[in-house]
Amino acid sequence: MIFEYAVEPALVARWAKDGVVGLAGQFGLDQRRLVSDFRRGWEGEVAAALLEEFAFDAGDPDYVQASAFLSALLAFMNAHMVNRGLLTHGDRPWLDQALEVHAQEPFYAILACASVPGHAIVITDSIVNQLHDVRWYLPTLKPTAKTGDDLAAALAPLLRGATKIVMVDPYFDPRDETYREVLTSLLASAARLRGPGRGIPSVELIAGVGEGRPNGGTIPVERQHANEAQNRCDWATQYLGACIPKGMQLTFRCAANFPDGDRLHNRFVLTDFAGASLPYGTQALGAKVFDDISPLYQGQYEVRWRQFTRPETLQAIGAPRIIDGTARKKL
Repeated sequence: MIFEYAVEPALVARWAKDGVVGLAGQFGLDQRRLVSDFRRGWEGEVAAALLEEFAFDAGDPDYVQASAFLSALLAFMNAHMVNRGLLTHGDRPWLDQALEVHAQEPFYAILACASVPGHAIVITDSIVNQLHDVRWYLPTLKPTAKTGDDLAAALAPLLRGATKIVMVDPYFDPRDETYREVLTSLLASAARLRGPGRGIPSVELIAGVGEGRPNGGTIPVERQHANEAQNRCDWATQYLGACIPKGMQLTFRCAANFPDGDRLHNRFVLTDFAGASLPYGTQALGAKVFDDISPLYQGQYEVRWRQFTRPETLQAIGAPRIIDGTARKKL
């Protein structure tokens, strides 16, 4: 899916000083590698490390040039960062603290200036020369079995890092236990995998409404949509509380096709930093049925995030329902 890297600020500063791209261009949604915001204020630590490289002389012409180059590097690295939410202390060595945090909630790798004996998780930029090392050359995506647990495992990097989760499935039926199985697994995973510093995410589930005129045209489409949305919201209130961990809320809403003509058809799990497409939706169909889940590229993600999170773009039908969780967290 996507992979979170902690990156030592001094390493990025070194690239900027030397005027080299280093590995900066290999981060971002299009590459499936995302930079962790560890420590909070990471960009400021990078800038401070660069200034230190020039003996804190901000007037040095070479520093001015390197600082401009650093801005270009950070444009790749700070987009869609993974939010750890940790209040950490800059007076301690960055790498020491990164290893401590990794023990609490793992990074995929820690990219640093130098390797650390006994800690294979720490890599250096020489990793690019090791073509078969999966710490940099990422494993390929494989089909995912359509069970709640398998889907939750595939989407875990999104779920654990999100402060906001938006599930989109136009065909979601709260009465259907196969949909509830997946919802239960995804939300339990989102609650269970969170390390220190991460709060409970906000969760929204967007379902669709029908498009036809089942009454032979005697009832306006707008009224049909409103009636269906009312029914689906009532079912969500009745059935979904047991799918949601205690302490978490889910906002259930219905929507129709977009006003600009785009159809409400594709299924997604979107978060505030990345997203994934689920071609066959959020329904448990069995261990022998597979889906080709794939992370969204940056352009896809940004369009879909705007569509489904902005009131002016989403064609919402009726009022949403806020549902409190009653399920115990799955340990």
